Amino acid sequence: MKTGIHPQMFTDAKTTCVTCKAVFLIPSTVKDQQVEVCRMCHPVYTGKKQTEARGGRVERFRKIQAAARSASSRSAGSTRSTSSTSSRQASSGPSAGKTRQAPGKKK
Repeated sequence: MKTGIHPQMFTDAKTTCVTCKAVFLIPSTVKDQQVEVCRMCHPVYTGKKQTEARGGRVERFRKIQAAARSASSRSAGSTRSTSSTSSRQASSGPSAGKTRQAPGKKK
């Protein structure tokens, strides 16, 4: 083997999990490193669903949508009548109800 081309190996390297704060002493080329998820808290190894820890994407989406609906219903009390009138006027033109075809295609 050539000398000087191999990285230095640390036998007492410390790996820390950011999620569960577990510390592992694993031989590595880096003296101190951090990982986001380890075998102690990863859902594949623990059998727990990830939604238990984070709350779930769907639940967060529904909460955001509910907050947006309640905010828009409070602030849009008087603007609803004007917006519905303008949408009716726009849809009553000569092309109302017609769909557009892609160019080059005939019925």
